[in-house]
Parts: sequence; structure tokens; C-alpha cells
Amino acid sequence: MMQEGPIYMRMQSELALMENDKKLDEESFWSNRKRSNLYTNLLNARETTIALYNQIKQFEIEIALAAMEQGIFETIFEKRLEDWHQTYFAQLIQIYSLLFPENNTCYLNIYGIDFEPVLEFYLQLVKHRGYEIKNLQTIWYREGFNGIEDDNPYLNNNEKPACPFVKKSIERSAISELQQLAPAVGDRLYGIEIMLTGPAVAVYFHHENGLQQWETVAKEPVNPYRVTTSSQYTPTPSNIIRQQFYQKPKPRRTVLLSEFSDTQLNMQVQVKQKELAHQYAEVLDKLFEKEAEQFFY
Repeated sequence: MMQEGPIYMRMQSELALMENDKKLDEESFWSNRKRSNLYTNLLNARETTIALYNQIKQFEIEIALAAMEQGIFETIFEKRLEDWHQTYFAQLIQIYSLLFPENNTCYLNIYGIDFEPVLEFYLQLVKHRGYEIKNLQTIWYREGFNGIEDDNPYLNNNEKPACPFVKKSIERSAISELQQLAPAVGDRLYGIEIMLTGPAVAVYFHHENGLQQWETVAKEPVNPYRVTTSSQYTPTPSNIIRQQFYQKPKPRRTVLLSEFSDTQLNMQVQVKQKELAHQYAEVLDKLFEKEAEQFFY
């Protein structure tokens, strides 16, 4: 069980430190809203973990007795164990997100032209996990421009350096008409930067870094894209308008109209693009679950 793992022990240490602070000056402790909320949430997480441990031990006893014909074998054991596992996994993520809140934000960026199919793919994954889209910002190249035109409300001014791009935030509903949203005549769309929030969202998407190539129309050449993910904001690369930006290293992922392959994940499957997100979500979910369990063991 995770009670013996390093992250659970870190939670215990954090609680012990906060208990000591509370004893020293209880009024000051509770006046610190951020710290006192963390304390309350960690206490609840510990209680839930103990309850889950007791629950699985009871399941083991019931199954053992049934196997020895000393108890009633319930056909719903499998369903109960599956429900327990889902609750247990959610608890792992809850504890991790409390101890490492920096990974509850993810900046997922897609660079390249005509990226709408790639964007739709990732938005379906975001919806599948229930993450929140805090900001969608389109990246427009303007010939001869080198200034600051950036309306991202979540960035400080020192995080908005001068660059050749005009950056405009959009609503989710406007995605179907991206090409009609150019800030000025002649501006060309070269990417979109997405700010996501949710429990351990940066961990879930960290596998996605790298070059990809997508077939968007039958019998036409594949289009190259670079996808980046990070828990911290990074300025838009100035060379996203250059072919060299999409040439090295070789694309890790190729998405054709009816085929998907990824060298880093060692995958190659026949699947239609419209159905890809649903199938790929299962892959990311399993990777996420495996990594979450490694956090605690």
C-alpha cells in the first residue's frame, strides 16, 4: 500500500510540520488561508487513504473466506474491486496534486500551419480527462513586426517579450473559424498555445513533446507540427516560421487518415483520425496510472 511510499511519507512530514506550527501559534496558522487549506485537504486525504486501506483488507478477507467456502461468494466482488481501484487511483492523484501544485498547470503548445486537426485531437483528450482550459491563444506572424501585442491575462508583463508575433486569446467556440480571426490583413497563423489546469495535468501530457506529421487531406503531403508541453510558461520560439524548426529530429509521430504510429510509444495501429483521440486516451490513461503508482512506491 502507498502508506509506505515516499510521497505518502512526505505528506505525513508536511502534516507533522503544520501540526507543530499550529501548536506554536494557532491564530496565525489559521489566518494563513493557503496553508490552512492545504492542512485541511491533507488531513482529509490521509483519512481517505486509511479508509481505502481498511476497505481493501476487508475485501481480501471476504474473498479468502468465500474461497474456503466459509463465506458467501458475491458475484459483484469484481465490480467492487474495480470501483475501489478507481477511487484509489483518484486518491493517488489527489495527494500528488496537493504536494506538487506546480504540476496542476500545463502549457500545451501546437506550432505549424493548418493545425486544426491536431488541436481537435488534444481538445478531445482534455475533455476526456475533465481538465479546464484557462486560455487559448492564437499565434499570428506579422511581416516586419517586432513588438508586444499579447493579451494573455495569466502572464505578467515581464513574461511578454517583444517578438514578431501578434498573440490573441480566443473562445473555445471560435476554433471552427480560426482562419477568419486574423488581427490584420496579411497576418498568418502559425500556432496556438493552450493553458490547462487540473490535478497533475502536466504529468498526464508530458509524453506529448516532439515533432509530429499529420495527413490532413487525402493524397496530399503530410504537414509537420511541433508540440511542446511544460508546467511552466515558455516564450514562443521565434523560429516557428522556419522549415528547420520542423525538420529535426525526425517526427516521432505520424498520423494518416487511417493509420497512427509513434516511435517513442512503440505504437502502430490502424485507426481513423476521427476515432484516434478515444483510442489514444486509453494509452495515456494507462501511462498516467503507471506513473502515479510509481510516485508512491
